[in-house]
Amino acid sequence: MSVIKLGFVGCGFVAQQCHLPCFSANKSFQIIGIADPHPNLREFLGKKYGAIYLKKDHHELLKCTDIDAYIVTLPRKLTIGVVKEIVGHGKHVFTEKPLCLNSQNGEFLYHLSKEKKVGVQIGYMKIHDEGTIEFKKKINKLELSDIKCIESFCHMGDSYCNPLGDMKDEILEEIYIKEETLPHWLNTEMAWSYEQFINVFSHITHTTEFIFDNEIQYNNSNINQFGEGFITGRLKGIPLCIRTIRGQQKEWQEGVNIYTNSEAYSIRYPPAFLRNVPAKISISSGLDHMIKEEILPHWSWSFYNQTNAFKALVKNPEHSLKNIKDATRQVKLAETIFKEKASENKQ
Repeated sequence: MSVIKLGFVGCGFVAQQCHLPCFSANKSFQIIGIADPHPNLREFLGKKYGAIYLKKDHHELLKCTDIDAYIVTLPRKLTIGVVKEIVGHGKHVFTEKPLCLNSQNGEFLYHLSKEKKVGVQIGYMKIHDEGTIEFKKKINKLELSDIKCIESFCHMGDSYCNPLGDMKDEILEEIYIKEETLPHWLNTEMAWSYEQFINVFSHITHTTEFIFDNEIQYNNSNINQFGEGFITGRLKGIPLCIRTIRGQQKEWQEGVNIYTNSEAYSIRYPPAFLRNVPAKISISSGLDHMIKEEILPHWSWSFYNQTNAFKALVKNPEHSLKNIKDATRQVKLAETIFKEKASENKQ
């Protein structure tokens, strides 16, 4: 296919601020369908982006057979069921992270995607940040034996940056989408924290694994009931510490520090919705005197960069199996951490 025809399912804040403008700006895509239960919203966006199919839900949009791929941006509990249904129809899907809230659903989707031979991309956009790509190249040049430790962190603040232009609609049509079932061992008191932990902090675990092309080997954690604290483990045999904090400040602090005997490599991420600002890299070294190198890639936005990744995935859908496996692993890590916490609370 020369142009990939898209159908959007869910057109709230993230779709309006990020995915609709980015996919419409990429000439490899054409937005022809919108599904949203807010009628005024879908009419407005349909006119703005030239969509010819305006439906209230994905069930109706799936009847439009000339749609090649779907962009799904729904609340977390509603996402995986819709994604599985679309994949079951043999259509490619881009969806927001964390894909699912129960790893069993991620494993089911892996086999379904493999059977249907369609691509699934999960919106971990930080791995498409030009800063991340440059940082990964720098780290891959190091000898593993020289790396002393890895520190990853996310101090969640306000990532919204006062954006303008998203439309609200008070009219809501009735639709039915089955909610995802959380793991059976997760008690009600911890459910909200568990969902928030995966939604916010899976970005930094996923990015850290991407930099090293390896899986986090979990050791233990010391977190409170909100999932804040420290997680320790190893990555390629290197000691790893992950710090997770939720805050109220007007900034977003997120990054990775990697230390050798004589050098410190750091990457710092901007708030997610700050457009055309890539991550910054700094490298410090020296014994007699300090040398510091700072790298700022050219202005670019990871949300747009991942549209090209999705284009490549539609052309070669077998690559999506790794995406699904990587995304599911972040859920499994959260399950391990919170299952331990649930066990502690029972004692």
